[in-house]
Amino acid sequence: VSLWSAAKQAAKSYIHILVAAIIMFSCYYALTHLYGLIIEWAWSIKAQSGARLFLKLMIIDCTPYINSFSGVLVTTVFAFLFPIIMIEQKKIFPALALNFKNLYKSFWFLFAVILVPNLFFFPILVVRNNLSVVLDGSFPELRLWVIVLSVVVLVATDAVVYTALTTYYLLKKER
Repeated sequence: VSLWSAAKQAAKSYIHILVAAIIMFSCYYALTHLYGLIIEWAWSIKAQSGARLFLKLMIIDCTPYINSFSGVLVTTVFAFLFPIIMIEQKKIFPALALNFKNLYKSFWFLFAVILVPNLFFFPILVVRNNLSVVLDGSFPELRLWVIVLSVVVLVATDAVVYTALTTYYLLKKER
């Protein structure tokens, strides 16, 4: 297999990969929009103390973590979509059907496989969310380094996750 033939084969599947990515992004956007509605409701809570204030603060302060969890959930639901499109050369709708068929018996296992590498990003989220409190205006270049570290960790996490998903799909297909 040459690189050129692999690139030509991948180019044939490009539109289906693009549509799959749009579907996944749309699902992620819907989940984050739904949580945005919950945040709007939380802002309307007028409590100054007690359980209602705690609820309001938890909803608002946990936004980055909930959004990250939404990404894990969407990735899990469409776990086999990219491997099916690229390896099986399926079009988007047959690939979706095959994805859900394969996902049925291994949802929680895949959820764990996707969640664990994504947990490495949580400390970065904590630092990013508390950077202004920690730095108090000094060392503004540290913000840039945190962003760069975020990108590096996300790329590494995605590489690990999609390699694991593709490997698991191939092993499952052999059985």
